[in-house]
Amino acid sequence: MKRGVADKDSTHSAGRVFFSAIATAWPILLMSTASLSAGNTSVAAPPSAAELVHPLGTAAPHQITGMLQKIDGSTLTVITRKGASVSVSDVEAIQTYRAAPLVTGNAFIFGGNYDSRGKLLATIILRAKNSSAAWPEDR
Repeated sequence: MKRGVADKDSTHSAGRVFFSAIATAWPILLMSTASLSAGNTSVAAPPSAAELVHPLGTAAPHQITGMLQKIDGSTLTVITRKGASVSVSDVEAIQTYRAAPLVTGNAFIFGGNYDSRGKLLATIILRAKNSSAAWPEDR
């Protein structure tokens, strides 16, 4: 093995760890080249506007994005982009392991259904960017 060059069998030399990026990328490069030379010029379709606007898709009928202001047991207080305060229950999302780690002051996307008192019963909670300009529309 040459100094500073790693292959599949040698990943450690003189206390240095090497990653075999060339060995890993080579089969992908060959497959891509073979695919193009066979006349296959198709590319993956970009996501639809609905997928970009609502990242939860149909997994949750209602979706809000906002800053987590307060955690009081299983009740969360969220401030939306329009400044409205929304009460959210995280019980189902937590029990089904479909909740990001909750930290006050950070932005999240909450998906679920509303109960008769107007509280969102979240079935999924995802981390969102803190800039409201990047938030999807509420529904």
